Amino acid sequence: MFDHIITVVISFISRNLDIVVGLTAVIVIWLLVMLLLSFRSQSKNEPSGAFYIVALIFPPLALLLIGQPFNAILCLLILPLWPLALIWSLLAVSEHNAKAARLRDGRLARMIAAATSAAADQRQQNQWPAMTE
Repeated sequence: MFDHIITVVISFISRNLDIVVGLTAVIVIWLLVMLLLSFRSQSKNEPSGAFYIVALIFPPLALLLIGQPFNAILCLLILPLWPLALIWSLLAVSEHNAKAARLRDGRLARMIAAATSAAADQRQQNQWPAMTE
């Protein structure tokens, strides 16, 4: 019984090899996307090194995941020129990470300024008014 099932599966794979390869490619891409999403930071504006890995493997996917869908379509069109697509996606990912770092630093500076201002206000409220006669 088990041998018959294996024979049927092997014959199906041999007759439909292109379908099996296509499904395998879809599953691998899906797993790669899920892996990347698990590596992504909590915030979209946080830099992530996983984008570089995706850019090396499939440049249009990296562009799509950093929020550049039109560039991803154009990169898909020039994918036969793989080195050009690779350089383009790596530069875009680098720019995305630099922008995310600038946003994070700006938020941090605003938080420090707000905390300093709140501390100064608290010190002023705790001071005794000047006594006048």
